Amino acid sequence: MEPSSPESKETRPPGGTPEPQRQPPAAFVGMGSLIGIGAAIGLIFGLMLDNLVWGLIVGAAIGTVVGAVVEANRRQ
Repeated sequence: MEPSSPESKETRPPGGTPEPQRQPPAAFVGMGSLIGIGAAIGLIFGLMLDNLVWGLIVGAAIGTVVGAVVEANRRQ
């Protein structure tokens, strides 16, 4: 039986199956979903401020910027 190499990312407990590698949350959230989340948060703030359209615009803009940053960091 060969010893496992140190660069292996999976760890095997004795007599068990390998543990799955953990993914960062940014791996599951794309730019489109961040735009939607930003618009939803902007919708809530727009309802509180009695200006629904402005809240949607600001929320979508913030979601676009955050989504672009997440995508740029993911590709590096």
